[in-house]
Amino acid sequence: MKIKNLLILSCLLLTPLLGQIREYTVKKTDTPIVIDGILDEAQWKHALLTEPFVTQESGASVVVKTQAKLLWDNENLYIGFIASDPDVWGKMTARDSHLWNEEPVEVFIDPNNDKFDYIEFEFNPLGTELDIFMDKAYSEGGSANFGWNLVGLRSAVSIAGTLNNPTDTDTAWYCELAIPFSGIDAKITSPLNNPPIAGELWRLNLARYNRARDSNGNEINAVTSCWNKTGTPSFHVPEKFGRIIFTDELVVSVKDIFSENYTTNKFQLIGNYPNPFNPSTKIAFNIPVSAYTSLKVYNILGQKVATLVNKELTAGYHEYKFDASTLQQSSSVRNLSSGLFFARLESNGYSQVKKMFLIK
Repeated sequence: MKIKNLLILSCLLLTPLLGQIREYTVKKTDTPIVIDGILDEAQWKHALLTEPFVTQESGASVVVKTQAKLLWDNENLYIGFIASDPDVWGKMTARDSHLWNEEPVEVFIDPNNDKFDYIEFEFNPLGTELDIFMDKAYSEGGSANFGWNLVGLRSAVSIAGTLNNPTDTDTAWYCELAIPFSGIDAKITSPLNNPPIAGELWRLNLARYNRARDSNGNEINAVTSCWNKTGTPSFHVPEKFGRIIFTDELVVSVKDIFSENYTTNKFQLIGNYPNPFNPSTKIAFNIPVSAYTSLKVYNILGQKVATLVNKELTAGYHEYKFDASTLQQSSSVRNLSSGLFFARLESNGYSQVKKMFLIK
């Protein structure tokens, strides 16, 4: 263990001498991301894009652009790929197929940068997954364990265009994934924390294959690119992986989400986010004057399931969390199931109701 820790330290000290390494600050989400391949949640919209991917050997720009966004919570690292592509295609459907022979996006994670025991993921436009455990880089005599699977890995893709039709012009495809920290073995992250803590730095690289075809579906050109260049024809250069830095800063707040939809001098139950939700959501409202205020949640039968506010509040914007899994219910209604709920706001003689959807 002492030798391994010394190797980690030496790699970290030598990294600045090996060329520029890109960095990305991963902001936190207080609401889990829905993995559906559509990067339409407010969290994704507010997350920063990485720099465009470059050729791994020289760092030159590529014509067909790829970028990504990253988020995290206490359970998962979330990654969303935006892969421009005039011809989206994929054939392989079996898990752990050799997807690099098609057009996958890829993730490489070696958190402690010791160059040993790192993991790789690949995903093609059909949603086929490949996960590999590497004992060390191929250039160091390493081998890939294709029998290893990351328990809990979730991914989904969507396509702006038509899949497997070389005669038309597509726009892009998107890949969204959740990598559970619980599935990453301690030997991959040691001596770092898993799950990570705010301020901690992990090493990670993102990559993509783009294989152009003619109108008959024959490959005419292949371009490989990655977020941080490796300086070699290979992606398997852990010391050249980029740096991601975890922060507790939320990527977006409820107030940011609703900032364009409320007026400070108006009584308004703005709404809840996310909606639908599972198991928690934040309800936002504005009251124009200080007043005794109540915010309650009812089910579709009109039964009260929670009282979130019942007190004097100052004028202005407020938000309160409704958690279906942990709330202390004041009625006999328990074990909330999926369905329609209503938030009711009352203040200074005014009242307003908004619908909320719980999906389990």
